[in-house]
Amino acid sequence: MMLVNRALHPASKNGSNRCRRERKLECLRTQVSAESSNAGAKTSTLAPQAITAVATASLLLLPPDTALAGAPPLPLNPPDSAAYPSIASSKGTAMQTDDVLPAPPLLVQASSPQTITRASMLLPSDAEAESLPELPKSFPPLPAVQLPSYTEATLPNGLRLVLLEDHEVPIIRGSLLMRGGQYASPPDKVGLATLSLALQRGGGSVQFPGPTLDADLEGVAAAIETNAGQQAFVMSFSCPSENVSTVLRQFDTVLRSPALPAPRLEFYKAQVLDALQHQDDDADAQAFRKLRQLMYGKDSIYARQPSPETIASIKTDDVRNFLQEWERPDNSVLGVLGDFDTQLMLTELQEVLGGWQAAPGQPEKPPQVQLPTDPLAPASQLAGKVFLLDRPGATQASVFAAEPGVALDDPDATSLDVLGGMLSSFGGALFDQLRSREGLAYSVSGGWQSPPGHPGLFIAQAETSQPGALLKGLRRVLSASASQAPAMQDLAEAKEQRLNAFVFDFSSKRSSLVRTLIYDLLGLPRDQLLRYKEGLEAVQPSDILNAARAHLHPDQQVTVVIADAKAVRAELEEAGFDVVPLEV
Repeated sequence: MMLVNRALHPASKNGSNRCRRERKLECLRTQVSAESSNAGAKTSTLAPQAITAVATASLLLLPPDTALAGAPPLPLNPPDSAAYPSIASSKGTAMQTDDVLPAPPLLVQASSPQTITRASMLLPSDAEAESLPELPKSFPPLPAVQLPSYTEATLPNGLRLVLLEDHEVPIIRGSLLMRGGQYASPPDKVGLATLSLALQRGGGSVQFPGPTLDADLEGVAAAIETNAGQQAFVMSFSCPSENVSTVLRQFDTVLRSPALPAPRLEFYKAQVLDALQHQDDDADAQAFRKLRQLMYGKDSIYARQPSPETIASIKTDDVRNFLQEWERPDNSVLGVLGDFDTQLMLTELQEVLGGWQAAPGQPEKPPQVQLPTDPLAPASQLAGKVFLLDRPGATQASVFAAEPGVALDDPDATSLDVLGGMLSSFGGALFDQLRSREGLAYSVSGGWQSPPGHPGLFIAQAETSQPGALLKGLRRVLSASASQAPAMQDLAEAKEQRLNAFVFDFSSKRSSLVRTLIYDLLGLPRDQLLRYKEGLEAVQPSDILNAARAHLHPDQQVTVVIADAKAVRAELEEAGFDVVPLEV
């Protein structure tokens, strides 16, 4: 409020005016205090930032239907706190409501209450308001993005190291990425990668069993975590810098000598089986899975899903053999960031991880995931078909349409990314035509997924009560995008939107380091994101039109509709679509 006070109440030589100003300040404080009290009761949600180029989530995060919790959920009302209202913290402690500081009292004199009106907030006639500067109309260019300067080394066992000092806070974080991931699960044991990494951490090590390891780490505010992404396994640690030697050794035991207790495996299997029972509760998620299975084939590594049979078949020996096959130093890269001296850290890592070797009996070279040579061959047999999956009682239809897309290294990938923004953003063609003007969909969007290593998909999705009319409108709008180049102003706005979000890709040293590890593991250039930015700046309207003509074929798209079949089948057929029933 200091800036407001200076602007509204400049110094005055008149004592009576000063008194009047002080009374007005008291009223303003009353209003501000009341607003602060109200604001304190509200919560806000931060929208996630879009990730361009290589999406970290596609490599590191679990699909929602197979995600495993690291521990059973905390009880909602613990017995020892049932009688006392409390706010639970992330560490399991509780803060009693008596400890919460009360709101400051309102600064108003009871003897002279005032009603705040527009007139009562005007300045005294003899006061002169300070002039405010005009809003700037132009800004200097942002400085060029500089990639961090890493220290790199390779241990004799083949483990690559990437180190970056950061002394802002006394914390050290490390991430170990190993090539493999969910794609490495055998066809008859889909889900093995997820269960293996969960058991490796949840079961602890031979030296530090699960409960002991959990207690030791929590005692020093440290953490060791594991995760199986699509193309990589991830083991990470974080700890205060003073405890790094101890935590690194615990991390090493989990990596090289996991305990793998059978009861813990059964616990995780039960969690996955429960998740499978509920995976179709969300119609959009079900439609997305069905669509990928149609496009890639249900047994493809890009679309397959665990089943109760594959999960039930997984035993402790399967987990042990799987970890021994894929977790090896010459298949890995370790990044460490934080408050440390680089030379001392290199010595520490050599001492702790230098003895890590491939398991006995493993081949000299690390294994490779066998990728399909023509991953989208099944889609070519289904072009233009509309599949209907019955969901009795549904009031809205979930509509997903797809066609083959491009990989990250395709020359048209950047132009298609811009076109996707022009289709789906607020005020984009799909949103403007199908939602705002025609009222055919509550939500609608479309765009290209361009993963590294294999062609992705163009996917358009919508929720509607009129799937036939919606599909006709969708094909009309997409066809228009492939028939005429966008206006220069529309293209400039779409490019600016993406360029303005570019800064979030470099918001922290940690995100930059993890991205570097991903690029190294996948064999991509480290300046991949900067190349994307340069390509984005160079996109012209003709590039958008040429890319759309080459990769957008609305009449050939495969469509999945999940809805009450009795309510929508006739409307789809009247719109001219041949409907093919789809089994659950």
